[in-house]
Amino acid sequence: SFGKDKDLSFLIQTSSNTQDNTNNYYQSRYNMMDQLVNYSEQQQTNDRTIRKNQFAIDYTSPVGKLSKLELGVNIDLTNERNDVEYFERSDAASDFMRRENLTNDFEYKQNVYAWYGMWSGKVKRLGYKVGLRGELSDISWIQHNTGASDDLASYGNLFPSLFLSYNATENDELQISGIRRISRPRGYRLNPNPNMSDSTTITYGNPDLHPEEAFSGEFNYLHTTTKGHVYTISAYYKFTDDVVEQYSWTEMAGDKAILKS
Repeated sequence: SFGKDKDLSFLIQTSSNTQDNTNNYYQSRYNMMDQLVNYSEQQQTNDRTIRKNQFAIDYTSPVGKLSKLELGVNIDLTNERNDVEYFERSDAASDFMRRENLTNDFEYKQNVYAWYGMWSGKVKRLGYKVGLRGELSDISWIQHNTGASDDLASYGNLFPSLFLSYNATENDELQISGIRRISRPRGYRLNPNPNMSDSTTITYGNPDLHPEEAFSGEFNYLHTTTKGHVYTISAYYKFTDDVVEQYSWTEMAGDKAILKS
């Protein structure tokens, strides 16, 4: 802190998270006579590591008597790796056999460099907050077991925001806001290799997914009674571009149905 109500803050943060999971699936199929047709057992291991580093600088200063300026820079560096191995056997006495086509060693890197500015204050009965955030995203992935990789082209985004409030009377307030946001797909949604939770359920990612970009607007009317009760009327609108949705279909393998998505 320096001067009157002036603040400069720094943040340096690092984290590393490692998880080792093993899942076993047992499946038995019987005919109408309750006789065992076949038995299968699957084992899936996943060594997962997530490393994150964050650097941020924020500055806050009053401007005049009734307004405030906020500026900041934020850097987020993320590296996530999932090393999945898949094994299968047809009876409990046999050894597990490794399924190479379901081995899945996927690494995802996402670096986001952002800056923002926010001006807020009040003019008589009108309160306001106007902001702008800029981001530069650098994303890449590599499939270590197949050698496939992609260094996605860096892209920039601007995210404006506006918040207005107006005190019509001591008991009545109007609020209006508009904001734009981005939601990036996580690494598992981009992973093109199959991920099998059991022998009848297989999921795939899509490395060509784009981030979702959404605009939302909101209107609120608040009335406060003399007894302190607050009544609110609200209207909300949201529009999302490049929506990420999951698509599922069924394929037959002999007499067994396999759900894929």
